[in-house]
Amino acid sequence: MHEAVIKESIIDEKNGILIYRGNYFEIGSAFLEILNILKSNESKIKTLECLKFKYNIADDECIALLADVEDLLHKIEGDTQKKPSRYIKNGIIILNSTLVRFIASIFQFLYNKFAFSFSLLLIIISHVFFFIHKGEIVQNVLIEISSVDILLYYLLAICALLFHEVGHAAASSSWGVKPHEIGFGFYFIFPVFYSNVNDIWKIDRWKRISVNFGGIYFQTISNSILICILFLSGLNTDSLTVRILYKVINVNFAVILFSLTPFFRNDGYWIYSDFFKLPNLLLKSDSLIVNIFSLNYLKRLKLNQTYLQVFALYIFTLGNWLFRLGIIFFMLKLLPNTILDVVKLFDEGAWKFFEVFRLVVKLSLITMGLYFQGKNIVLILFFKSSANDGI
Repeated sequence: MHEAVIKESIIDEKNGILIYRGNYFEIGSAFLEILNILKSNESKIKTLECLKFKYNIADDECIALLADVEDLLHKIEGDTQKKPSRYIKNGIIILNSTLVRFIASIFQFLYNKFAFSFSLLLIIISHVFFFIHKGEIVQNVLIEISSVDILLYYLLAICALLFHEVGHAAASSSWGVKPHEIGFGFYFIFPVFYSNVNDIWKIDRWKRISVNFGGIYFQTISNSILICILFLSGLNTDSLTVRILYKVINVNFAVILFSLTPFFRNDGYWIYSDFFKLPNLLLKSDSLIVNIFSLNYLKRLKLNQTYLQVFALYIFTLGNWLFRLGIIFFMLKLLPNTILDVVKLFDEGAWKFFEVFRLVVKLSLITMGLYFQGKNIVLILFFKSSANDGI
């Protein structure tokens, strides 16, 4: 049974963390107790007796529980060979660790009580004011956008997204945990920036939650500043500032909502996972779907979770599958019209580069989205690809 992991791993029982070769794994209290038994060099028979006595369960349930531990140890051993942000594909480093730590130290002050209180007040006032006057702004920006506007818009949007990642790094630094690089890659089919703050597993879950909220906090600050500039500009209909800032502000809102959605491995996912103390949340959720009618599985699940955790897991699972099916339905609805638009464009012979590019990208995203979502669902339901990782 994976002797290297058992012997070399360090267990932080207070935070429910197993540390193995510089990697941090959040696992349940029951597994930590079982690993402590295994670390004491007890035989398999002695371990089974300990489990029977502690949890008052039958022999076959003890064996099944040990098999789950074996699967978990196998996953831990395999994951140490992978990159920390393994769900971010084709990642490239934009800002190295040294530069990120320097920038984080500059903005770290935003986490002291006075600066946080002032920022929160600014965020509330500016955003309320924006939504009150949004109708007036919309009338001003419904005009043609030039290529220069588009370039400035993308530059501002990228800066706002990078500032989001700086928020995570600054929050991590404020708790004494050194952040690493900020980079760019692909999650699922989406281009994303990411901040490597993997070492926050050293701190308790409430501090980790604050780090995961850090990006949203910084993004709302940047939005507040942009809103203030927008209104100070006087909302002039012909103003380039109004046209660009309005669009960047809305991009910020979209990214904030995306970040808060717990069904992507984004800020909202980690916040939900830490708040309810549900490590490996997505794996647990997929495993629950596969084993929903297995009484032994449900009994083993409750050994390691409180009633609140089980309830939160059921809510997440329901929401996650509704979200997955909703994405598939939405993409299936878009697909025929997008294909017709492509055919119409070729029939008319009106070759506009940006229009062709837009439709090709849209069609590619739809087809890739359907493929990956469909593949994921088939693997979970028919091949139980993640069922062994989710207890």
